Amino acid sequence: MSSSDSPSTVDQLQADLDVLAALGNELKARLVPSLFADDDLLRLTTAVSSVARVLESAQVVLAAEIDDRSRPERGSDRLCALTLMP
Repeated sequence: MSSSDSPSTVDQLQADLDVLAALGNELKARLVPSLFADDDLLRLTTAVSSVARVLESAQVVLAAEIDDRSRPERGSDRLCALTLMP
């Protein structure tokens, strides 16, 4: 599948991830753990861990696809053999 097959889906996912990254940076800038009560510190840590698990699972899915597309039997068509131009 080439990136031109569904540009609106890929573009929307990229836009969503850009928003998520910006939100994450904003959240990180506001974190002052030393000011939080113990219960609040634990609650926020749990919430951050939940978000991290979701993002890590998405990363695993993408990495698995890259691995599949880079199989040696694909020859010169394998993803790791392609030169990507910006």
